Amino acid sequence: MTMVFHLWKRAPTASGKDMDTSLANNNQRDFDTLSHQCSWRMSDKESQVDELFALENIYNKEEIQSSDENGRLGGQFHAYIDLPKDFKLSYRDLRQSEEDVKVITLNHLPPLVLHFSLPEDYPSHSPPNFTLSCQWLRRDVISKLCSKLDALWLENDRMEVLYVWTQFLKEETLTFLGIEDVLDVSRMYTYHLNQLDLLERRANQRAERLRLKEERNKAAAIEKVDFPSKRGGRGRGGRRGHSSGTNRVRNRDHLEQGPAPAPDDTLSKKVEFVDEQRTEEGKLGNPPKETKEHHRYSARNQRVTLDKPYTGNNPRPSLDERAVLDIGPKTSVVQHLVDYNEARTLWEFEKTFYTCSICFSEDGCFQDKIGAQCTKFDKCHHVFCKECMTGYFEVRIKEGRVHSIKCPDEKCTSEAHPTQVKSLVSPELFAKYDAVLLSAMLDTLTGIVYCPRRSCQYPVIQEPEENMATCPECRYTFCVLCKKVYHGVAPCAMRTEERAKLVAEYQEASSEEKVLLEQRYGKSQLQNLVATMMSETWIHNNSRSCPHCNAAIEVRHFSNPSSPCYNLLFLGTMLMEDNDDFDDGLGAFVHGHI
Repeated sequence: MTMVFHLWKRAPTASGKDMDTSLANNNQRDFDTLSHQCSWRMSDKESQVDELFALENIYNKEEIQSSDENGRLGGQFHAYIDLPKDFKLSYRDLRQSEEDVKVITLNHLPPLVLHFSLPEDYPSHSPPNFTLSCQWLRRDVISKLCSKLDALWLENDRMEVLYVWTQFLKEETLTFLGIEDVLDVSRMYTYHLNQLDLLERRANQRAERLRLKEERNKAAAIEKVDFPSKRGGRGRGGRRGHSSGTNRVRNRDHLEQGPAPAPDDTLSKKVEFVDEQRTEEGKLGNPPKETKEHHRYSARNQRVTLDKPYTGNNPRPSLDERAVLDIGPKTSVVQHLVDYNEARTLWEFEKTFYTCSICFSEDGCFQDKIGAQCTKFDKCHHVFCKECMTGYFEVRIKEGRVHSIKCPDEKCTSEAHPTQVKSLVSPELFAKYDAVLLSAMLDTLTGIVYCPRRSCQYPVIQEPEENMATCPECRYTFCVLCKKVYHGVAPCAMRTEERAKLVAEYQEASSEEKVLLEQRYGKSQLQNLVATMMSETWIHNNSRSCPHCNAAIEVRHFSNPSSPCYNLLFLGTMLMEDNDDFDDGLGAFVHGHI
């Protein structure tokens, strides 16, 4: 105000009155414009502060974060989209026309991220500056969302628009893009596979170039003789009148390799254009400023752009520079979405309260516990607190009943996962649990035996049709049939009870079972064992042991009474052959060796 007053007072003479009056009017108009700008700028600043304050009260801290950099307000908004029930993710390799479509059920998708910065004249004149990034949409689809945000700004002329944008991104994105219950990422999946193939081809080409270079170096080291040139002048790179033998070797290698290979038709046109663009830039010199800014913007957002940049000579690309694909070409979009879905599901589980059906009633009231203090069975989704499940698992492991640790819910047959058990019990108990499970699993496999040493018990792989095995842990060589030290072709030494049990099993077995036993123990060995057991049984039932030599003696009449064994048996009494008392006596014994 003071500045305007002094300017208006600068009228020196009456003759310059009109000029001074005009100058004073102009200064007054400038002051009014400045005052008006200050007023709406203060109004815009207040509107920005109020809008961000409202957004922070509507959304949680995970969704909205505001910033103030050198007096310029901004922030970012994470739009977590609520998916419909049984939402599917479908994908296939588009290079394979007959490949089946794979489908995965998802409950969560990574959020759309809106980065915004508010100009000084927002919302009275200018819209917010923004970028929109996504991990599961292509850049052309994200560009459509950017255009929609621009349209919403025009519809809300000079009004706060951030809330309208955030609500659209969070609640209407899928409807706007025509996505109902299936998200198809086949193009992104195929692009990822193409990038992997391209990287592999480049690695192979690099290795081939190194191999050829080594061969040329070897050839150059062998052939170092300089050949005279037809021309008398100085050879290229050599002495006067000579040319380098190395150059001749290189030229000959080049001719022997044949014509240059044809370009790979499997490369996409976009990749071919990148090489074409590099050639054009090399011919024209430094690229224009727009091209530099485009590449700088791409690098800043950590994305790979294979589309043609805007240079001023070609039409402007349809992709919006504010659209950012926030996933690298080397990352599989399918695996990334599956990992995010699992992580987000676990995060939500840990933030939710549950009632444990084992300890739910304490002091007559329900005791809900947060998910971080609970564990869930994957198949049945029953939830129990970790304290109760730890005690349940420990009792089952100590009792040795670890083959099937089922859900404690009544009539539920789902089993606990080993990782679930490991997270709740001590390392010592889990080692016991894991060893029993491993043993049970190995028992179901053919060709697996255990080292017979009690201190080892290491699983050993048995060679087919071999009775010998060597423990890789303690190097003990044993027979896989009797579990004793390996005895070669000699029959297995068994106890009487074991042999009797084996003979009874063999005699009572069916034809198929006998074949299996013969494959394990040998047919001839089993037949000899059966014959031996039958002989021993008969001898035990029909003979007596000689008191002198302990030989088995069969009980029968008309034996030789002069036998020494007979004399000893009857206390040295000698009976003659014609003695009739012999026939009427207790009987005679015959000395026989079995």
